[in-house]
Amino acid sequence: MALHFVLDGYNLVKQDAHLAVLKLEAGRNGLLKLIEVRELQGSKTNTVTIVFDGQLGASSERHESGIEVVFTSFETADDWIKRFVEESTAPKSIVVVTDDREIRHYVRALGAALMGTREFLEGRGSRRREADAARKLKRPQADKKEISSVVEHKITSEFSKLWLKDKK
Repeated sequence: MALHFVLDGYNLVKQDAHLAVLKLEAGRNGLLKLIEVRELQGSKTNTVTIVFDGQLGASSERHESGIEVVFTSFETADDWIKRFVEESTAPKSIVVVTDDREIRHYVRALGAALMGTREFLEGRGSRRREADAARKLKRPQADKKEISSVVEHKITSEFSKLWLKDKK
C-alpha cells in the first residue's frame, strides 16, 4: 500500500536543530537532502510532497528524487494541506506530517493519518504506519473465535449463574 506523505515544510525545518539555525533556503534544501539520503518516507513507492508558505508565484517542482516541493501563493501552507486532503479521493493513504494542532484536528477528521515531526525526522513513523496497515489487512474475520473454548465455557457458565440464577 503506497502512502503519500504531505509535509508541513517550515514546521519540520524548525523542529530539526541542524536545519533551524540555517537561512530559509538552506533549511529547505537541507530538509530535502535529509529526506532523500535517509529515505524518511520508508518505501520508495511512497511519495512525498513538502509544502512551504508563501512565494509570490505559487509553484510546484519535482526533484530527481521524486519529492515534490510546493510553494503556496495566496494561501498558507496549512490551508493548502487541508485542501489537499479534503479534495483527495483516498485520504486514508495520506500521512500528514506536522505538529500544528489545527491541521492535525482537521485532517484527522477527514481520515488522513498523522505523524509528528520528530517521529518523521527519526525515520520511525513510516515503518510504524506500514506495519499498522499490514496488521489491519491481517486481522481475523469477525466470525472467527478469538478465545479458547475453555474460556468461552467459563464465561457462559458465569453469565448463566447471573442471568438464569442457576445453582451449582
